Amino acid sequence: CQEPLLTFDLFEPLIKSVKENPPGALRANAVKILLEQLPKQNYDMLVMMMEHLTRVLALSDVNKMTARNLGVVFGPTLLRSPGDGVGLEVAGSNGVIETMLLHFNDLFNSGVSASCCVF
Repeated sequence: CQEPLLTFDLFEPLIKSVKENPPGALRANAVKILLEQLPKQNYDMLVMMMEHLTRVLALSDVNKMTARNLGVVFGPTLLRSPGDGVGLEVAGSNGVIETMLLHFNDLFNSGVSASCCVF
């Protein structure tokens, strides 16, 4: 089984950070600390992917792709368990992606904003 972008080592800690922290800055900070443990190439690719998805999110009134919907679509692909158990923590992986999208600038220290990039 090929490792996802958000590595198998971070699966449980990321799921735990979403489950144990209320939505908002505390959760985002817990996720940020974990994302800093990614290999550089994974982190760089994640930033590019999240930049793109924030542009999709900026058009959610038209395309219906809210942060939650994007989490549902991309969560199981970007963050999954190393075991065979499929679906066991899907809600958690969705929540991780949703958190990354809603707190993009805080997590990745980027000048890109979800509302700035309308094409």
